[in-house]
Amino acid sequence: MWKDADPDEVRSVWADSLARFEAVDIKRALETMMMVAAYAEYPPTLPQFAAMCRDAKSVRNQGMPKVVHCYGRPGPEVLAMIHELTADPVNRKRDPKDWARKLIKRDTDGEMVNLHALNSAREALGL
Repeated sequence: MWKDADPDEVRSVWADSLARFEAVDIKRALETMMMVAAYAEYPPTLPQFAAMCRDAKSVRNQGMPKVVHCYGRPGPEVLAMIHELTADPVNRKRDPKDWARKLIKRDTDGEMVNLHALNSAREALGL
């Protein structure tokens, strides 16, 4: 894709796109890229790599442990952990529009979000 482009221009485009991420997020994305078999033949595109950086930032902001991809069927201990993390207590009431508020907050925080999803969130909240 970039074979005929000026290398300085390519670096500039990548730098502009990745400037919103901290070094720790870019490092984690690079580590993820090395672990994912999909990128064994070719490097990710800029949007793919930016998505990995965004995921790393999201995980860091939530204070969650590093995401490790596993292939194959998960063991019973992993399934038990997933069930525990996703169990919804009986008395807990969820607001069905939380997704829209979260999406608008991500946009307000400066994160790039899908324009169609953002418009849908605004419409759902009557904004």
